[in-house]
Amino acid sequence: MSLRELGAAHIDGIDPYTHEAYEERTGMRAGRESFEDIAAGAMTGRAYSLIVCSFAMHLVEQSRLAGVAFQLSEIGSKLLILTPHKRPVLRAQWGWELEEERVLHRVRARLHRSKWECD
Repeated sequence: MSLRELGAAHIDGIDPYTHEAYEERTGMRAGRESFEDIAAGAMTGRAYSLIVCSFAMHLVEQSRLAGVAFQLSEIGSKLLILTPHKRPVLRAQWGWELEEERVLHRVRARLHRSKWECD
């Protein structure tokens, strides 16, 4: 809803667990891809100017994080991670460069830029 208020023209929501609540609240269908699906390439062929991962990326198993991050770097120019933790920390070899980090009320907002956009 906040992205709409900021003028986002096209929003794709994805949540394998709370997709029904998303659909009810926004009136838009939500994808059901999991982090495992994303790591396996389920999002290949899509393109986004911004990917927002709100209060979920810190839950990705460490062994799967590199694959998820890399797959997202291939479809998105920027990645905004909102997290209540210091994790996840994305590595440059996974396709992302940290642009900015802000902390407000113990919530971290990290904005990353895809290395493919930087080259």
